[in-house]
Amino acid sequence: MRRTFTSCLTWMACVFFFGWLPCLRAAAPLRIPDGTRATFVVVPPGQPELVGIAARLFADDLERLTGYRPAVVPQLGQAQGQAIVLGTVDSPEILRLGEKTAHTIETLRGRWESYAYFEATDEAAQGRRVFVVVGSDRRGVAYGALALSRGWGVSPWYWWADVPVPRRSFVEFPTETTISPSPAVKYRGIFINDEDWGLEPWAAHTVEPEVGTIGPKTYARVCELLLRLHANLLWPAMHDCTRAFYKVPGNKEVADAYGIVIGTSHAEPMLRNNVDEWDEKARGPFNYQTNRDQVLDYWRERVGQVSGTEAIYTLGMRGIHDSPMVGVTTMQEKIAAMEDVLAQQREMLHRASPDRQLPQVFVPYKEVLDAYDAGLRVPDDVTLMWTDDNFGYLRRLSDETERKRSGGSGVYYHVSYWGQPHDYLWLATTHPMHVWEEMTKAYESGADRIWVLNVGDIKPAEYLTQLFMDLAVSPASLSTPASIRAHLTTWCSEAFGEEQGAPIADALWEYYALAFERRPEHLGWNGVEPTTGTQPTAYNPFEYGDQIQRRLDRYAALEAKVRSVAAGLAPASQDAFFQLVQYPVAGAAAMNRKVLYREKAERYAHQHRFSANSFAKLAYAAQAQIAADTDVYNERISGGKWRSILSAAPRNLPIFASEPLPQWTFPGPAEWGVMAEGPVAERPDTEVFGKAREVTRARKLPTFTVGLPQQFYVDLFTSGPVDLGWKTAVSADWIRLSSAEGRFTPDSAGARQRIWVSIDPKRVPADARTNGTIRIEAGGRAAEVGVSVVRIPREAASAGTAVETNGYVAFDAVGYSEKRDEGTAPWHVLDGLGYSGKAVGTLPVAAGGAASAEPAEVARAAAYLEYRFFVVSGGEASMAVNCLPTLPIDRKHGMRFAVGLDGGAPVLVDIATQGRSPTWKKNVLSNQATARLPVLRLKPGEHRLRLYRVDPGIVFDTVTIDFGGLPSGCGRVPPTVIEGQP
Repeated sequence: MRRTFTSCLTWMACVFFFGWLPCLRAAAPLRIPDGTRATFVVVPPGQPELVGIAARLFADDLERLTGYRPAVVPQLGQAQGQAIVLGTVDSPEILRLGEKTAHTIETLRGRWESYAYFEATDEAAQGRRVFVVVGSDRRGVAYGALALSRGWGVSPWYWWADVPVPRRSFVEFPTETTISPSPAVKYRGIFINDEDWGLEPWAAHTVEPEVGTIGPKTYARVCELLLRLHANLLWPAMHDCTRAFYKVPGNKEVADAYGIVIGTSHAEPMLRNNVDEWDEKARGPFNYQTNRDQVLDYWRERVGQVSGTEAIYTLGMRGIHDSPMVGVTTMQEKIAAMEDVLAQQREMLHRASPDRQLPQVFVPYKEVLDAYDAGLRVPDDVTLMWTDDNFGYLRRLSDETERKRSGGSGVYYHVSYWGQPHDYLWLATTHPMHVWEEMTKAYESGADRIWVLNVGDIKPAEYLTQLFMDLAVSPASLSTPASIRAHLTTWCSEAFGEEQGAPIADALWEYYALAFERRPEHLGWNGVEPTTGTQPTAYNPFEYGDQIQRRLDRYAALEAKVRSVAAGLAPASQDAFFQLVQYPVAGAAAMNRKVLYREKAERYAHQHRFSANSFAKLAYAAQAQIAADTDVYNERISGGKWRSILSAAPRNLPIFASEPLPQWTFPGPAEWGVMAEGPVAERPDTEVFGKAREVTRARKLPTFTVGLPQQFYVDLFTSGPVDLGWKTAVSADWIRLSSAEGRFTPDSAGARQRIWVSIDPKRVPADARTNGTIRIEAGGRAAEVGVSVVRIPREAASAGTAVETNGYVAFDAVGYSEKRDEGTAPWHVLDGLGYSGKAVGTLPVAAGGAASAEPAEVARAAAYLEYRFFVVSGGEASMAVNCLPTLPIDRKHGMRFAVGLDGGAPVLVDIATQGRSPTWKKNVLSNQATARLPVLRLKPGEHRLRLYRVDPGIVFDTVTIDFGGLPSGCGRVPPTVIEGQP
């Protein structure tokens, strides 16, 4: 069967994610339908409107699951059969039914958004059994009912991603009395942002054209999704293409009915959408210094309009949109104006609610953080909402003093962004482990009052939204690095069945890993604000076994896996699979093909390779594939439900353009040539080879080292269409070739042949260095390629040791030989993070750090990782330590670590960046921060390197030591680590 969800699995999943606490066991479980009696869902009198909505959603879910929809009635007396009662702890009916489990109800009383299940006997109806869902408040009831639905197989994404609901003969209710804990983070929600190319046109043209913008129909679906995710907060869409939330009739009422708290972003103080609501002609400039009364009246109006609804007020002031406050120039003026703004805003909120303080947050975002650090005083009971740097790295968290504030703290986080150094609005590619590492750090630092995720258009960020909310509800259930991949697998299993869950999760994990190295939107190596043209990538097709092709081969394997899974899915799952897996994977793969094959074509054309034309065709086909797949998403799946939801070229940035490439022809007769992997072709812009015949002269491969898993390539190519056979011969039996002979064909794809060269270590002579040759013959001419191999002394190098080869040493941080943990924050491997895929950091992230940065104290007490490496030639070398570009955890720390070599004094390094500096821009586009150490003088032989953690939050990824031979490139340098000697 496509789905094999069992009661055990699904209920265990709900316990895992929501933290249910079993208390008492009852008799045989209640079933719906049971074949003999009708079932009713009862909403007792006096319940909040949300309870009625939850009852309707719950009844709808039962119909989706079983085909049977119980009636929803307002009185238990109207239920002539089995009854499920939904209500809050203050309901007299609930209290009557709960007389025998009064402790359960009393446990809930006063809690925030908690719920319980219990069975009761209704003595007024001949002792019939009644199942009760009771909430500590209105959202608690809704969460409880919808958690039951999810446990039976109704995905929170059944509507937003068309995840099919499994059909069952019946469902069984839990037999244990259970009580849920309150969510760990009090306010949890999403920010719909940059909606210009997705949610807004979709809502305006497909969902509610009668409104012409994002209106109550769309927001009702958003609010339902939030309830199913156990979220409670929404920052509505606010770009100038969208009418302001409070200006559209019905929006406010929908949010209130669904129990969703409304807040607004850092650019929209006091629930005001300035872009659409500030009328400069009527009110004058949005300038607090020169137009103070109008600005204050503008805010007061909104406070009055939303009286009686749940809202969180963002305090402070910026410009009309995402820009600094106008009218102030010096920092002192900014601080004075902002403190007056805060005082006036709090006064108007106090007047509106003198008996209860309304929730208030202050977001030190961008330039506002500078003012805060310069002395801006924020009232103690206002929540500080820290932000990431727009690329997923938290700029700051509360220090020890700030953690004592009564207002607490929270986080505003991005998985979609418009702005410097470059947007990423098309695909949602932030690695789940990246989200976990940063948000776990935030929670450890006390940020538990409010979490908001910038989700762009919601689609295609479905999984990342789920993960973020599950972390906010129960971080304890996702407390280890291993739990994140397990979470992804569970989510995929819930959507597509247990049998396919693991392979789909594996595919998505690879999708996130490839994008961690470079997002599809960032392949242009260019920027925005101002927008610049695309540049050649840093991927090197002539070294590291052809970095371009290796990356594209990974994408090809990923696409093949996804197609294989899709072929085995039932028709009902195809639309959901296309949205959640197939389109993102295919889109990312096609963008890489478009950019990287184009680059390959241009570089090969400089070398007069006729095969450049075949790569140009592949690049053009990739762009066409993106357009075709996007059309499928918008027009063909789900009966046209998602028409206009997705743009494959948001903002029409240069990376999305498709400029045609020429079909190259080269002067002279068509001839064949040879190019060996290596630095000879590092500058393809200069016609290094001239005519192809010149390439046939002798070439040399990089040197092999016995014990390293190396292979290098030799390219055979032609400068035009030829039909010609070729063959090879090797000078020694230790040289292995992937192909000994082949044939060029007249088409451009057949004008290229690649031979992979490796060695047989058991046949390599015992000499320290051995040389050989490969001879290629074709058309009466021949060329030779040199092959060399060296041995490392047995006594100096053993398995696990990194060795110098071809003028450099490389190893991953996870390959340490020894380590020292410190206190309560030991070293952990963060599976999925870094170019290595196994970066190393200390957990808890926010804990630990050296007591002193003095070299002697660092050497004596700091946590460290130790590595052994072997130098062959010796001499001057430079070292690069590559880390995640995390930022200081608070204003009292940097991003310092220390490097110790061969027992010497540790050298302190700080990779912290400032604002939007060039280094920060480079770091976030590459997801890597590189610390380069001064020139080292290393003698031949074995050495020991230690990486010491000084500040918390440091995550090590890879290390390279360059004696002058390290090739340029992008991504992970393959480790030069001995696997063993023959």
